[in-house]
Amino acid sequence: MSAYKTMAKSFLSDFTTRLRKSRGLTKEEMAEELRITSRAYSDLERGVYCFSALALLFLFLMLEESEIKELLDAFRKEVGNVENRGVA
Repeated sequence: MSAYKTMAKSFLSDFTTRLRKSRGLTKEEMAEELRITSRAYSDLERGVYCFSALALLFLFLMLEESEIKELLDAFRKEVGNVENRGVA
C-alpha cells in the first residue's frame, strides 16, 4: 500500500503543478480553488502531503471531462508501473 501512496502523492503533485502553471494561477489562487490554505497547497505541490478527499473533489471540479479522463488514464498507467515493478 505504501508504494501506491508514494506514487499517488508524486503523481498528483506533478499534475497539480502543471495545471496551476498552465492556467496561469498563483499558488494562492490555486489554494482558493481547492478550498485549502496556501500552506497546505504548497505542501501538496512539494509532495509533502497528499490531497484530502475534499480537495481532490474540488480539483475535479476545476477540470473539463476530457481532462478528468486524461488524469485518470495517466494514473491508471502509473498504477500499472507500480504493479509491474512488484512493489505494490
